Amino acid sequence: MSLDDTWEQQRAQQMVERFVSRFQPSYKRLAYYAALPLLLTPELLNFLRIQFLRSDNVPWVAEVDLLLSDLCSQVGYELYAMDTAVRAYLLKEMKQELGEKPMQDVARVLISYVRHLNKTNPFISSQELQVQRWAAMAYLDDKRQEVVSEIFQEFQNVLEMDHSGASLRLVNGSELARILQITQELSPQLSAYPNLIDYASIISGIIAKSATVASQELEQHLIALNSITQLQTGDIIALKADNGKYLNLATSNSYQNLNTIEVEKDVLDRECYFKLIFLQNKRIALMANNDKYWSNLENPIIATHNSIESTSLFIVTFLDNGKICLKTENGKYLSRINYGGVSGYNQIEAVKDSLDIFCEFEVIKIALQEISQSQETQPQETGFLLPPLQPFVFDVATVEVVKPSGRRKKPQIKIARHPGQAQFFTEYLPDSVTLEMVSIPGGSFLMGSPETEEERSEREGPQHEVTLQPFFMGKYPITQAQWRAIAALPQVNRELDPDPSGFKGGDRPVENVSWYDAVEFCDRLSIHTKRNYQLPSEAEWEYACRAGTTTPFHFGETITPELANYDGNYSYGSAPKGKYRKQTTPIGSFQVANAFGLFDMHGNVWEWCADIKHDNYEGAPSNSTSWQLTVDNDNRMLRGGSWIYNPRNCRSAFRSDGHPDYRYDNAGFRVVLSGARTL
Repeated sequence: MSLDDTWEQQRAQQMVERFVSRFQPSYKRLAYYAALPLLLTPELLNFLRIQFLRSDNVPWVAEVDLLLSDLCSQVGYELYAMDTAVRAYLLKEMKQELGEKPMQDVARVLISYVRHLNKTNPFISSQELQVQRWAAMAYLDDKRQEVVSEIFQEFQNVLEMDHSGASLRLVNGSELARILQITQELSPQLSAYPNLIDYASIISGIIAKSATVASQELEQHLIALNSITQLQTGDIIALKADNGKYLNLATSNSYQNLNTIEVEKDVLDRECYFKLIFLQNKRIALMANNDKYWSNLENPIIATHNSIESTSLFIVTFLDNGKICLKTENGKYLSRINYGGVSGYNQIEAVKDSLDIFCEFEVIKIALQEISQSQETQPQETGFLLPPLQPFVFDVATVEVVKPSGRRKKPQIKIARHPGQAQFFTEYLPDSVTLEMVSIPGGSFLMGSPETEEERSEREGPQHEVTLQPFFMGKYPITQAQWRAIAALPQVNRELDPDPSGFKGGDRPVENVSWYDAVEFCDRLSIHTKRNYQLPSEAEWEYACRAGTTTPFHFGETITPELANYDGNYSYGSAPKGKYRKQTTPIGSFQVANAFGLFDMHGNVWEWCADIKHDNYEGAPSNSTSWQLTVDNDNRMLRGGSWIYNPRNCRSAFRSDGHPDYRYDNAGFRVVLSGARTL
């Protein structure tokens, strides 16, 4: 199994486990059955649950939860497809746990169901019905050969042999892509027919090279580029894209409308060198059709070029054993290119304008593809590759105090919940531990509290506008399991106690860690992931906590122990008192997030920030940088409140501080990516 296959399998397992843990074990059984069809509709999922899971106590709402989870993505009106790696993992698990008979029982029912839909539902296309029928038949021994024959015939329909029989001609590219994708999805069930799998692989390679495969015809359509030895400043190929359109080739800053660039084999001996130049907020995405792992090259070609032309998302189609090497000006190599479709682009962004990335492609074709804005993923400033972003759904809560009236003599809390959605990616740490990083959109906000806010302090002012670029923040505070995984890695500057917390539990936030300990954690995490993790600046923390709100809490004007862990013997505003837990709680216990998808921002543990203590915001930065100007103290900032403090201290604007070398039993932290920088 290749490195990327292992990564994909681990990713799929983590996604399924996270989905099941969020709800209940019976949800996994529904996911098993949902993985059998290639396409899902709400009606079909309901049919599967009622038909096969009556005795498994799977609630009806599980259907909605599954379709809206990150296991599935919407591909049409009321039409969903399961993540390929997740589907493969679930089918493997289902076979091991339940055996083949339930899978075959579902397949037979699905075949009848497809016939029923063909007669009764005119809104489902023949292609969708065909996919469902093939997916079902592939599980049945007596139907598998029929599927193979029909798929092979579909290949013949979209490929034509010329009169001489020397080459193939592509008739319908989009249909061929569909058939190839279906063949790939069904390959585990069709493994007894290697000829079909090999045939599809050969066709895929042929089409990647050219729509016509004969070498004589191929050469007639090639555009020969200058040899690398002839490239001078101004002659370097630069690719530019604006507003989601990726159809231009720029040579010496002059543009031609070309959809593809093809390099003749004999001219460059199958090696074509490009220098890709791009600025901040410009992105590049790389996708490989064949091999999924590319090794470093020792001496990438480096040519000078002063153009400010830039590139954004595009697709590179590799042939045969393509190689790619990315090198930044500080000598770091980015050697791992994760395979991905439209939803799985790897992002690279320059840290500063002068940062160049050099690529060597051992290929003969580069194809540019038009990408819509809705298919773009979040840009980064890390200069490193990011795993694919995944959407997730969560509950956002708002709190309202209902005043006494009639027989009700005490105020009551009214909690309203509504769904939210955000994107995240997963870091894979040692010992099968994961770290989820949520995408935080850029924007501006008013930092600090107004003078009218109840129980505010002078150090929360003056209010000032801060503008931030997009960044990533941990979905939860760092847990004890995550701490142990990173603490076991090699030391950078100081030793780390692998088990410092007083309240034990792998899913509880780590506490009893100093500011210096947290910085050491970030350093080790950065080396492990090859990404620049840091503590958040105060501005990043408050911006992320507020998530667009201007109230004392992201819940609204007040807070309740039903939604956060603090000393419930005290209340804020006119809200009633509540439970005092006297300890930390596992992350995400209250099952509500703010509008950005961040959990436990109020209470549980204080969170260390990068900034040095300042008594107020006079002269504070107007961007995301941490405040490091020389002052007469060494304390670092703490935000968010904790389990032992009253709700006043849990407000979005509240500022506390602590000595950077002290360890507190109510202080932890969370991390950010491409966030705080030193001012």
